[in-house]
This record gives sequence, C-alpha cells and structure tokens, in this order.
Amino acid sequence: MAQGSDTPWATCRLPTTLMLRTRAVSSIAVVAVGVVPALLGPWGVAVAFAVLGMLALHELAAMLAHSGHEMLLWPVAAPILALALVATAAGWPTWTLTGVIALAVLLPGAVLIFRPTLDGALPTWLGTTFATLFISMPLSHIVLVRALPGATTGTGAWLTRLETSLGSGSTARGMAWFLFAIVTVWLTDVGAYACGRAFGHHALIPTVSPKKTWEGLLGGIVAGAIAATICDIVFGLGLGVLVALLAGALLAGIATIGDLAESLLKRQTGVKDAGTLIPGHGGVLDRLDSQMYVFVAVYYLAHLIG
Repeated sequence: MAQGSDTPWATCRLPTTLMLRTRAVSSIAVVAVGVVPALLGPWGVAVAFAVLGMLALHELAAMLAHSGHEMLLWPVAAPILALALVATAAGWPTWTLTGVIALAVLLPGAVLIFRPTLDGALPTWLGTTFATLFISMPLSHIVLVRALPGATTGTGAWLTRLETSLGSGSTARGMAWFLFAIVTVWLTDVGAYACGRAFGHHALIPTVSPKKTWEGLLGGIVAGAIAATICDIVFGLGLGVLVALLAGALLAGIATIGDLAESLLKRQTGVKDAGTLIPGHGGVLDRLDSQMYVFVAVYYLAHLIG
C-alpha cells in the first residue's frame, strides 16, 4: 500500500496529472507482474515473487547500510528466501518452513565466526535474521495462498474453467483467494488515497507517518469492504455478503499496519523510499509492504472460513 515517501492519505497539494498517470501505469505494471505468473499456478507465483523478493532484499540491505548496519545478503538471506519459496511451491509440508526459520536464526552466526574481525557481528547477525524472515515468510504465504485447493462456484465458475484450461484447475480456489487479496489491497489503497486527499485533517500516527490521516484510513476500510464483497461474487468464493464485508474491512486494517510498519523501517533507517525502481511509487518493498501482511492473514482466514 505504501506510496513513495508516505504520500497516500495526505492533505498536501494534489499531484500533477503527469504524476497520477505515472502512478497509474506503474500500478498496472506491478499488478501484472504478480497476477500474470499466478495463472501458471503456484510455481508461477514462486518464480515471480522470488524475483521481487530478491529485489526487496537488496533494497532492505541498502536501507540497513544507510543507517550503518550490515546484513549478509547473498551468503544467507537470498538462498534462504529461494529455499522458502521452492518449499512452498513444491508442496512440501508447511512445517518445513520452521526449518527455514531455524536457518535464518542460526546460519548468520555460522558465517560470521569466520570473519577476521568481530566488529559489528551481533548487529549484522540480528539484521540478517530480521531481513530474511521479514521477506521470506510473508512471500511464502503468498505461494501458500495460490496453492489452496478447490474449485470456485456460482458466478465464479469461470475461474475454475480458466484454471482448468491452463492446467491449474485443482487450485482455482487458491487463485480466487490470491485475486481477492490483490484487488482488496489495491482498492483499499485507492480509497485511502482519495479520501485522505479530499477530507484528511486528523493525523493517524504522526510519529510514523505524519501525512496519513484517520479520514484516509476510514476511506480505505470502506473501499476494502466493498472490494472484498465484489471479489467474493466475481471469483466465486461463496463467503456471503456479511463475511466478505467483515473480511474486507479486516484486511484493509491489516494492509494499513503493513504500510505503517514499512514507514517505520524507512524512518529508522533514514531513507525516503525503499528504492526507485517503480516510477511514482518508490521501490519494490514500497509496493509489497501491505501485501506481505495481508497474504499472511488471508492464508489463515481462508482456512478459518473456507
């Protein structure tokens, strides 16, 4: 959900038409990068988000370096991320992710003991473990969501037919939940941005993100609830109006937490944006922040309500 430099929900000057157009084009491109590979099944998602995850790890490493901290990117973090996504895409038991967690905690220490000097070893160990788990665990849940078995029904039967034609019919319900999360977060972002720009006067958490407002939060929650209800019908999840409304409102709130958490990271490391790869938005991590939080919730929500 994060927009470059904590700009959504703000009361400052409206961006230019060119800026809005740039942001819109970038948003479509970002969605396409995630959704198109998802049509190929869990492995498509794993490959796409492995690439995005590596970019996010690189951005996070740069953020930590900017604040004077180091992380072991290639010796530790990147290989563990790849292992986590392979494990989930290959359908290994979900308890294997506890092995990934163990590696993230233990492996940095095993690498650092061979350094000629131990200056800064502990902060490097802690930073590497944090960065590895912060990226790998949520992205693994995105793959887990896409791999959820089952068919879609009713008005969403088209999705099962499409998935069957592409060879992934057994996980059509996973695709439905995947799209449910993507669209709900995206429209939450739109609602929060629009309401914040139009009505925002009361700062939400000024110590973390002074430009986000309570009015923007409310607009995002309403937009998320409506989006989830429409997604439920279009994608055939069969949640019902009340459950879909509540789920959408809940996910909108969780998306906001993810957005603010990344704002906290940027403030603590002294950077304006996580990166500059995506015009009008910032870096990859600036676009993944809300999704990472939301997909963890969606995975368990799907198991809870079916």
